Amino acid sequence: PSIGLGGKEPETYMHEVHVCGLTAGTKYYYQVGGGSPEVWSAVQSFTTVPKSGKLRIGISGDARDRVETWQLVQSRMRDAAVHMQLFSGDLVFVGQLQSLYREWIDAAWKDPNDASKFLTFGQQLFVPVAGNHENEAARFYAAFAMPGDGDYPETYGSFDVGNTHFVMFDDQPLALAQESAQAKASLAWLSADLEKADADRAAHPYIVVLNHRGVYTTSLHATDGDVLLTRSSLAPLFDKHHVDLVMNGHEHEYERSKPLKAGATPSGEPQIQPSAANGTVYRDR
Repeated sequence: PSIGLGGKEPETYMHEVHVCGLTAGTKYYYQVGGGSPEVWSAVQSFTTVPKSGKLRIGISGDARDRVETWQLVQSRMRDAAVHMQLFSGDLVFVGQLQSLYREWIDAAWKDPNDASKFLTFGQQLFVPVAGNHENEAARFYAAFAMPGDGDYPETYGSFDVGNTHFVMFDDQPLALAQESAQAKASLAWLSADLEKADADRAAHPYIVVLNHRGVYTTSLHATDGDVLLTRSSLAPLFDKHHVDLVMNGHEHEYERSKPLKAGATPSGEPQIQPSAANGTVYRDR
């Protein structure tokens, strides 16, 4: 890529391997290596997400902190034996700097008690969505293989796990340039995807959306212009298609709302609903 690389860092080779045709709920073993002379990792394993039954999903975000903190979070993900992790954006402080991704990923995959073993990366499915600090940088998209295709692949995508339809939505274009081609394409995709999911309730009764900016919060960013723009576009769509749960980051704190719907002015205060059947719950962590 020629953009979003960070002008003062060396070029980096990124390798992506697609392993297809896997069976749900199955343990697989693998090694990673190559080169001349050849160097290979220890034999590692991962278990694919079960097709049905009770699932445990780990949610995190805004990982810009000390290495010890990242390892503590991932140790807890490992010990909780989550079936997959979802990440709500802002992995690093400057998305163009590969050195920051390397530091974060190294900390997240190396067991602090045994550097030859994986902690969670390489063992658990990890699906992120970009935040504002990723800044649409090429290095973020090179570091992860995310769902999504179309005109702006990996900035939005969705998948079904168990009884739930999960939507991953990058709100950066929407928050900064609502009239851009990318923002319009993103919203059109989201509307179509949610409409299809809402019609599929018999098979997948729940719809969960993950994007970075807190649509409804009471913290520091609650009245920021980019947040209000995001709210004005997303909240009416979530209402229209009866989204059950929206998970965000950005605020660096924890909040869980009552069931809400957009107010008469979509960018303004929401309307509290009597039950979850009437509105969407917003969770910021």
